[in-house]
Amino acid sequence: MSTFGSEGDLKPPVAIGKMLQQFGAEVDFIANPFFEQKVLSEGLTFIGAGPLVDLDSILKNDPSLLHPVKGPGQVWKMLLRSVEHIFPVACQRIEEKGPDIVVSHAIELGAQWAARKYGIPYVTLSTTPWIWFSKDDPVIVDKRRLPAWMNAVVLHGLTGVSEFYFSVSIRKLRRRFQLPRGYGILKSFFGESVLNLGCWSALFRPETRDDPVNSFISGFTIERQRDPERMPKAMVDWLSQDSPPLMVGLGTTARWQGGHLYQAVAEACAALKKRCLLIGPELKEFEDLKSGIRTVPEIPFQEVFPSACVLAHHGGLGTTAQALLAGCPQLVVPFAHDQFYNAARVKRLGAGLSLPSKKISEKAVRNLIRQCLNDQQMNQRTKDLALQFQQEPYGPYFAAKAIFEGLGKEVRHKASAANPMNPTTMGLV
Repeated sequence: MSTFGSEGDLKPPVAIGKMLQQFGAEVDFIANPFFEQKVLSEGLTFIGAGPLVDLDSILKNDPSLLHPVKGPGQVWKMLLRSVEHIFPVACQRIEEKGPDIVVSHAIELGAQWAARKYGIPYVTLSTTPWIWFSKDDPVIVDKRRLPAWMNAVVLHGLTGVSEFYFSVSIRKLRRRFQLPRGYGILKSFFGESVLNLGCWSALFRPETRDDPVNSFISGFTIERQRDPERMPKAMVDWLSQDSPPLMVGLGTTARWQGGHLYQAVAEACAALKKRCLLIGPELKEFEDLKSGIRTVPEIPFQEVFPSACVLAHHGGLGTTAQALLAGCPQLVVPFAHDQFYNAARVKRLGAGLSLPSKKISEKAVRNLIRQCLNDQQMNQRTKDLALQFQQEPYGPYFAAKAIFEGLGKEVRHKASAANPMNPTTMGLV
């Protein structure tokens, strides 16, 4: 297995890798050394590729990665650098161990190229539906859904431009590794996959007629198990006091560039006399315990989100999924990448409101928070949706099961789809 990106791109393949191990597979995980401890802590074998890239430092000091226009280009440059290291490591591992299958993030080309070179079947794992271009899944422009005919034209143009840009940008790498033409082009790495996994719920983004071939939507691949031991007693006591607080969680990317959102929410909550929990590093300057504004550097979202009255976040898919499971209104403030898409999905579901990051202000945030608090229909809708999402079986289970079945393997494990961590439950669904 391999991945590229932020921690949000790491968690789905790690969760699936853990489930594959429960099914009896041996899993080697290839990624930048930055992720070594996170992978090892989950019980998977880690193989580092390339020099350590301090992603936290980069995200903290380079705001262009979260720029709505420049961001994708910057990420693509980082991806090409990672391919130089992951491809030879993956080739060496394939030669040494002769794996049955390669599973990689959809845009992590290195392991895919290695699999194709040695004729090993491979699975692409998409951590966001944004990457599955579909005529039936409208492109969002300025908060408006495009008409069907215009959506088809836009998607055709985006696909054409993407294919050309990818082909030109990987030309040097392809020649360096002596690979034939066509490697890394969108149609190729989706079209030749034995399985295209979508790591989200079909309630969030359902199947469409023009999804990639061999596609399968597994359900959200986020951690759902709650563990009271991970919560400091002081936090448990604070959450149980008075009325539920508003919470802000910006995942592992936007938290470094979201200072203006943290500040606007803190000021809005003080004006509304609402308690507030800000989750992220270096936020002590916003803390005001007298006004009920509290900060914490890091805490598992699944432990605290269910105690919130409103959740403000950036629209990363993992954070969005945790917010949907928590069952309270969302204020989504997208910065870049798939966050705009996810914000539109949340709004379309009736689960929250959206505000462009460039329009952040205390007044705008305060007005939207007030709307979320006072909209009884939205509050009931989020509770109803939460029940539906909570009743869905565990996403990593079905993802791992699909991988095994694609290879014609018999699944033997100690977990069930409904409760994967319970060793007393057996059998398939």
